[in-house]
Amino acid sequence: MLALRTNNEPAERAFLVGIELPGAERWAVKDSLEELALLARTAGAEVSGEAIARRRSLDPATGVGKGKAEEIARSVREGGIGLVLFDEDLTPAQLRNLQDAVGARVLDRTELILSVF
Repeated sequence: MLALRTNNEPAERAFLVGIELPGAERWAVKDSLEELALLARTAGAEVSGEAIARRRSLDPATGVGKGKAEEIARSVREGGIGLVLFDEDLTPAQLRNLQDAVGARVLDRTELILSVF
């Protein structure tokens, strides 16, 4: 889990991911990502980027689909990011698949909240 850091420790760089499903308003997804960013900062992370995946439904393997997972992986590599935070609850299989695909630790919203409290 993400642990609260002391003032002497560098912040872990985090990349945020939201998923826009049918019926969701874009502004609501953005607002939810802003809240996720606040949670990440509370947990001691430095937010270094974000992406929103437009999906008809959650991809069973990764939630976001292969193409978006590859895009996130590029951002992770280029930004020296060690943590990807998803604004959706994901299954253990999705979390594991994403971690393999992006090359960084992956947490969903619930796991992040539990690490803060």
